[in-house]
Amino acid sequence: MSAAVAPSAGVEEAIATLNLALRTHGGSVECLGVEDGTLRLRMTGLCAACLFKPVTLEATIRPYIRERLAMDVTIEGARISEEAQARLRRALQSSYDPPVRPR
Repeated sequence: MSAAVAPSAGVEEAIATLNLALRTHGGSVECLGVEDGTLRLRMTGLCAACLFKPVTLEATIRPYIRERLAMDVTIEGARISEEAQARLRRALQSSYDPPVRPR
């Protein structure tokens, strides 16, 4: 395991953009560092105690960080079982799929 490194300007800019959205819910994220190519974040404000942290991570934060910075992301305290994470990802993916129209 390598040591955490300071976030780059791109990371800080991405976090600022995420925080614009999260502030509408009374929260934000702060950077804990980048370690082994993974961005480590902590949710603050009302988001810190929210039960939907794993959903926010999978539906909003992780896709944005992967697209913008090409790195993975973890959020302190937003861990769920691998089975639950897989079910959540399948549900989110199906919500993005266009409906199938009968012929």
